[in-house]
Amino acid sequence: EDNEFPAPSKLDMIWFSYVENKFYSIETDLPEQEIRKLLLEKDDNGNQKYNFIVAGMAPYGGVALWAQGRDTKEIGWYKATEENVPAEDFFAQGNYSGTITDYRNAVLKEQKNAYENFQKNGLPPKDLYDNYMKRYNYGISVSFKKNVDVSKNTDLRFYNGEIFENKSWEELKKPNTYAKLKKIIIHWQDGQDKWDAYFWTKEEQIKKAFEKAYGNDANQEGSLEIEIGNDSEDGLDFSFFIKTKNGRFDIDESGIMENYTFKNDIGKFAVNYNRPEGGFRN
Repeated sequence: EDNEFPAPSKLDMIWFSYVENKFYSIETDLPEQEIRKLLLEKDDNGNQKYNFIVAGMAPYGGVALWAQGRDTKEIGWYKATEENVPAEDFFAQGNYSGTITDYRNAVLKEQKNAYENFQKNGLPPKDLYDNYMKRYNYGISVSFKKNVDVSKNTDLRFYNGEIFENKSWEELKKPNTYAKLKKIIIHWQDGQDKWDAYFWTKEEQIKKAFEKAYGNDANQEGSLEIEIGNDSEDGLDFSFFIKTKNGRFDIDESGIMENYTFKNDIGKFAVNYNRPEGGFRN
């Protein structure tokens, strides 16, 4: 096919970080066989599961690489080094005659909301993106305090950008290396009632819970467990907690950013706490 390419074996690029006003470069080998295997994966309908290789650049020289399609799977997290690029090289393809800093400021101001946020808050903490990408060895499971029929599959999103749709609970409960859970959707049937629950975790609380549970050993086997109880006028009774050899570490309801729970009709919610900005897709 005209649009077929071999799996990439190397990442080689230079880019300009507008918020930092500096250039970075990276040249590194990629796990070619692993990428090839991902690109050959099929979904349940026999369609190609991953169609794109996407690079994302973060402040401080971080570079994430994902395979994207129906799901998003992290390929790797890499570190670039600062690079000195003369203005004449940077503007070689255009007719701009000012300085790199002037050009950078003009571009930033075009992104009004981002520029105002940057002016107010500056750069994020240096370890922020490393924390997003950090992986732990754990499985994920859900249980109910009463007898219900749970959907065999769930949808998840993690802080490192990974997204898995229609992931089986059977597969999820087996420990694997995941980043911290950002969002999960759970479906179940209780008698004649069909329930759909959306949960988002709070960034700082979930980070602290994982750090306490795993300490300095992110490779130890653990589990993230979700227990769901009864619903009432006060909301859905639920709990999230992490178990490792160090014990049980609860993530109380203040550690769950928001949850949306629907009974029978997704257009008529049974319980509604204000959803995070961006809504269901984030």
